[in-house]
Amino acid sequence: MFGYLKVYKPELKIKDYETYKAYYCTLCKTLKKRYGLISSFALNYEAAFLSLFIASLSEGSPCFQNKRCTANPFKKCTCIQNTKEPFELASDLTVSLTYYKILDDIEDSSFLKGLALRTVLPFVKLKNKKSIKLRKEVNSTVYEYIKNQSGTEKQNISEIDAAAYPSSFFFRELIKLSGIEPTAEILSFCFFLGRWIYLFDAFDDIPKDKKSGNFNVFLNYGKNMQADEIAQYAFETLNFTLSMLVRELEKIEFKRFKPIIENIIRDNLSGLQDAAREKVRNMNESV
Repeated sequence: MFGYLKVYKPELKIKDYETYKAYYCTLCKTLKKRYGLISSFALNYEAAFLSLFIASLSEGSPCFQNKRCTANPFKKCTCIQNTKEPFELASDLTVSLTYYKILDDIEDSSFLKGLALRTVLPFVKLKNKKSIKLRKEVNSTVYEYIKNQSGTEKQNISEIDAAAYPSSFFFRELIKLSGIEPTAEILSFCFFLGRWIYLFDAFDDIPKDKKSGNFNVFLNYGKNMQADEIAQYAFETLNFTLSMLVRELEKIEFKRFKPIIENIIRDNLSGLQDAAREKVRNMNESV
């Protein structure tokens, strides 16, 4: 579920891109401060989006300051200096999510495939214990999400809504922990965002899962369908979810950063869908 919620740079103004980078860099520094330098390598776009989304709905304006880059001390980057909460929440989420995802991947892998993960597990486990002390409710939410998602997939179900629900519920619960008022529009937006991410993962993985035989809800749903019919149904389901996501986005009253949020949701996600559709189409043509 990592790597989707980033900006589509060609359609973004320079000042908005610099703001986005500032939030990304500040989260990187927060991870380092709370969990150590190596933890900053777990930084992901989804956590950065969460901190930006929370800030876009919160009172008070950000104050920017130039600091040394964590990855390259000879380089300067712009960071936010007058607020901590969005970044601390996102960094705690990052550590907890990394730990429970590693545990889940080890369980689903052979010993040899999971060997590298077992090597880093003690370090990540130590950081996760700290995340429990710092923000137990986030850790518990992540644990329930991973457990429910894994349990759902082990049932080998074919119901799209049931398969996507743990991810939808997870994103909705996260925003409740942020301190902002969880209006119906915001909760609905988060619900469809989690749903889209799960369904896009499944859609993008159709070629790989078809070859390996791994669980994929679209392949399960389309057991009696032709390959092109599965791909078309999956794309239409994903596109409908994105349209609902955009609809809820338009209802939210942002205090700032709306062009950045819209760029990520409208431009980047639709572009990812089109690229995945082309990949799946090429797979079907080669069969």
